Amino acid sequence: MLFAVLIRPFSIVESEYFQALTLSNIVPDLLLTSRNTVQSWVIESYKKRKDRVRHLLQKARSPESPHSPILRFFDLWTSDNHLSFAAIVGHFMSLKYTVDSILLAFREHTGENIAGRSSQ
Repeated sequence: MLFAVLIRPFSIVESEYFQALTLSNIVPDLLLTSRNTVQSWVIESYKKRKDRVRHLLQKARSPESPHSPILRFFDLWTSDNHLSFAAIVGHFMSLKYTVDSILLAFREHTGENIAGRSSQ
């Protein structure tokens, strides 16, 4: 979503400049006009994606799976503006015998919280 990628508040859709940019006065029923709509879309998208991830991981652990473990890889780095990030990526064998990868976690981190998060 545009708002998440550009790190902009949902309220931007209520701005007169955003409305002018999107031509909402020409086709008002098709365009965003409320921050609540955007927020509900983002929350719904998150819930659907989380369910998809949960389903994939359950299938990877099912008796029909090739019985490969879910391997967790940790990736830590510091951005150009000195923010530290941590990502956990899971790799596993799918029912079609292909290696699948999925992002399990992504957070800004400090040295103190890495150990606690990696065990969850």
